[in-house]
Amino acid sequence: MSTPTPIAYYMLAPEGIDEGIAKILDTLSESGIKVEVIGDPSRVRESLYTVLFLLKENTGAYAARIACRTSRSTLLIYTTSTVSDMLYVKDLLESRGRKLHTVLVENEADILDRIRSYIRGYRAAAASSDMRILLFGVDYDDSVLGTLNSIVEPDYYVFAWNEASDTIDEGIKYSSLYIDTYLSAYFDVKGKDEEKLSKSLGLYLAIKSVLDNEGANAVLIDCNRIYSSKGFTPWITMNLLLDEGIPASCMNRPLSLLVHAVSLALTGKPAWEPYMLKIKDGKLLLMGKLAPTLLFKQVSLIDKGGYYELTGQIRESEYILVSLSPGRMMVSLNPVKVESYTKANNGVNVAVNRASLWENLLSDKVYLMPITDIDSLRVSFESLNFKPIPGT
Repeated sequence: MSTPTPIAYYMLAPEGIDEGIAKILDTLSESGIKVEVIGDPSRVRESLYTVLFLLKENTGAYAARIACRTSRSTLLIYTTSTVSDMLYVKDLLESRGRKLHTVLVENEADILDRIRSYIRGYRAAAASSDMRILLFGVDYDDSVLGTLNSIVEPDYYVFAWNEASDTIDEGIKYSSLYIDTYLSAYFDVKGKDEEKLSKSLGLYLAIKSVLDNEGANAVLIDCNRIYSSKGFTPWITMNLLLDEGIPASCMNRPLSLLVHAVSLALTGKPAWEPYMLKIKDGKLLLMGKLAPTLLFKQVSLIDKGGYYELTGQIRESEYILVSLSPGRMMVSLNPVKVESYTKANNGVNVAVNRASLWENLLSDKVYLMPITDIDSLRVSFESLNFKPIPGT
């Protein structure tokens, strides 16, 4: 059985390419959108996501055959002259419970502006659907991973605890040689205890070696087992991975991988993941252990006795506070600005500027994303079968 293409772009032209289509194809190609022009829909590949340009009349039946080979979602881009074709395909797909988006292009010169957010959202959804997840020291458990599996169906590579433990010990043994190479690029390590630094760096080197050997591009870690067995937490390690563009999380929050993958695809930066929410002085206070240097400034190390953790100040910018309800397959997208931040001995505290924002949140599974293009973010979650509930 062949693996579906993550995302495919097709333009129907049964009678060949005319000057108008050629010009559109050149414009799209210059923006990195490589469209395959086809006249025979029987040759199309199965894909997770399909972007289909309906620019010629009487192509609805062909378009429907292509769309039906799409497993996740289809984007139909149509004109005023192909509205009948779009409606034919839309009715067929919706009657079969298929997901789709539609975009009307009235002026073909503006086609890029009209579809940009949709293309970016589809690409982000496709990237999150293309994960091969390393379960580092994690026993495969459908009860933990079930929701993630139902959304993106990733591949897994299980690296059992016995092997993981030995690999961590090996990484710690040699990690002191690489402190200046790796950690000093992110943190001020001057005067810090080398043995404590070696723990987090050793875990990072261990995970990276398995990721590279197995071709995995995301990782779930048994954080509690590492702490109970090795005596330190994995937050610094996950920070390093996230800053390198590798989605990483603890095994009890597998959906975080999807959120990080979407954020990285849209912005090149991970999301920030609070682990607790509180209300203080009428404001929503987010509390977390991670401080990715792509999002934070003045990140520093906190001595926790036998190991180091992180604190820092988040960069002043606009963010989207994302709240997920995986049980209801809903997502709330709330534009916010960071109002204040404080260093804390138990991690990082961040207050945001939306009064009564907590009333709009769907659950305690929240993430702060460095995204200003909320339309692309909405499309990406819609394409992953979440129902977006706009923030108010």
